[in-house]
This record gives sequence, structure tokens and C-alpha cells, in this order.
Amino acid sequence: MQGGSVKADRIFKNIALRRKKKRKEIPFGLDIGDSGIRIAQVSKNAEGITLQHLVFSDFSLQAEGIDSFTLLNSLRELLRKCNIESRLVVANLYGTEPILKFINLPYMSDEELRKTIKWEAAKFIVYDLDKMVIDYAVLEEIEEAGKKKLHVAVAASTKEVVLNEISLLREAGLEPVSIEVDTLAHLYMSKINGIFKDDEVVVFIDIGAKKINIQVIDSGVPVFRRECPSIGSMDINRALKEELQIELSEAEDIKRRFSLNNAEPEDADGKTVYRAIVKSFDATVMEIKRSLDYYIDSFPQKMISRIILTGGGACLKRIESFLSQRLGIAVEILNPFEDIRISDELKDESLKGVNPTRFSTVLGLALEALG
Repeated sequence: MQGGSVKADRIFKNIALRRKKKRKEIPFGLDIGDSGIRIAQVSKNAEGITLQHLVFSDFSLQAEGIDSFTLLNSLRELLRKCNIESRLVVANLYGTEPILKFINLPYMSDEELRKTIKWEAAKFIVYDLDKMVIDYAVLEEIEEAGKKKLHVAVAASTKEVVLNEISLLREAGLEPVSIEVDTLAHLYMSKINGIFKDDEVVVFIDIGAKKINIQVIDSGVPVFRRECPSIGSMDINRALKEELQIELSEAEDIKRRFSLNNAEPEDADGKTVYRAIVKSFDATVMEIKRSLDYYIDSFPQKMISRIILTGGGACLKRIESFLSQRLGIAVEILNPFEDIRISDELKDESLKGVNPTRFSTVLGLALEALG
């Protein structure tokens, strides 16, 4: 496998391009998830940010995993359907979750920071550093005990995983500008939408098909993150399939139509569906509780004001009321398009019947692509 002109030590944020960017060529965001592929492109002018393109395709519900050949063909087909002229892309790291840590460092120059990051990464990465891609992003300048410091996100993944993704993108005719981390994409999207407030602690939960990511955000800065693999919205589909003896596609339809109230329905069929969903969702609730308890024990002086849900799994009707009752904290559903203008073409076609929470990641990637 050839890595091309990749700068391995800065690959997440600074992939050297083989060709110069055209003056009007705006990179687009590409989110490859467990449930499907999403593409978004935004533009910016004096009036604000506008969503110009949004296309997506879902993987088969029967598939436990997608091989690289199927993924490549699915990506090529989706690119053929969209009208995006640019071949420059900001993509998420697909197929594995990176190591991601948030640390505070003394204020220093960019050159000093680059040298320091490797030594800091060695403290929490147990693998051979020569086989890892390590990158960082300065999230905020802060003051701690009267001294100026940097709040930094440090990300790491194996070179093999990252270079394989770059190879896949280039086979699809794309040129990666950067490989991003979902967690940071959510942060970009949230800041554009003005979701976080000063002196407020918010829990941001991304419920995916096969995993859940939990972040605690303090005054707009991530301070705690936990990934829960092998737990996601597909668990509900499997529970309904087993309980009702139906296909996964039917289970998905039932899940989307069903309203997750805080009390069981009175009819027998409703009770069966409700109990199956609640039972399968118990593991998710328990993992969220564990994360909240850990944060509260670590920072007893802090109070969590609200929980924000995103991801395809947040499409369950009344899930916010259900979780709020069980967690004792206000819960709300994120609309990533709330403060972003929608082009007339998308208003007429692409967004009809679409669940907005599925597009938080790709929108964050598209926003990052603006630079």
C-alpha cells in the first residue's frame, strides 16, 4: 500500500495534497458510519453558513459489517448521485475508534507544542509509537492557578488504519484534506450552532447503530469522553426481531413509529414492543449513568445542567422524556441544522422525512472543511 505524499506525523489535520486546491473548490464532509454513508457540503458568505448538498445511503440492516469492496462501491455510487464537483474531502476516521485524550499544557509556541505532544502521548499510549499516527488540536487557551495554559485534544490511531482509509478514498477518486475524529466534528458543529454556554456543564451523547459516545462539555470545552462499543440502536432492532419473530427491516419500522413513553401502553401488542425496547435500552441507560457518576465523583463542585442527544439512535420518539425520567436530568434532541441556512433545492427534496440527528457528524466535517 502506498501512502502517497502523506505527512504521517500530522495526518489527521494536515495531509499534503497531490494537487493544488482550485480557487472555488470547497472540500465536502464525508461520514462513513456503521449504518451508512453521508455526504454534506456547506458554503459561507456574509449572510452565514448554507447547506448546499446533503446525500446519504444506508447499509443493509442484515449486514454485521461492510467489507472494503462493498464500501468502495457504495461510496462510488453515492458520489455519482450527488452534484458536488469538488473531489476534496474531510472524512471521519472509519472502522475504529481512535485513542483520544484531553490534556492541559503550559502555554507554548506551536513548535514547542509539536515536540511536547509525542512525550505526552507516550504517557497514555501503550502501543509502539512508531506504528501510530499522533495528532492534536488546541481547543482553547485557559487560565489555571493564574497561569496561561492550552487545553489540547490528542488523538492517535495506527498508521495502518489511517493509510488504508486514505487508500480507499483515493480509489473512489477523492483527495483527503484531513481525516477527522467524530468527537471533534461534533464539537465544531455544536459551536457553530451556539449549543454550549459559558459556565455550563453539558453531556453530549451520540447514539450510533453499534456504539455510543459520551462527552462531558464544560463551558464549551470537552473535559471527559467515554466510548461504549457494542451498544447501540441496533440492539433494539435485534430485541424486537427476537421478541416478535420478524425481520430486521420490520423491526426498524416499528422502532421508528413507536413512542417511548414513560408508562407501558395498555394494549397487549404495545406492551410487548415497549418491554422489548426498554429491556434492550437498559444497557445504554446504565452506561450513561456510570459515566455521569464518574464525572460527578471526580468533579463534585460541578453540576450537569442538561443532556444533548444526537446520532441515528436519538430518533426514538420521546426518548428525551424517557431518559430524563431515568437520569434525573433535562434531556433534549439536537437539531444540527437549526442555525444553518438550507438551500432551496434541499428544502424541496433531500430533507423531506429525514431525521436531522443522523447528520451531526457529517455536518461537523463539512464545517471543518471550510477551514
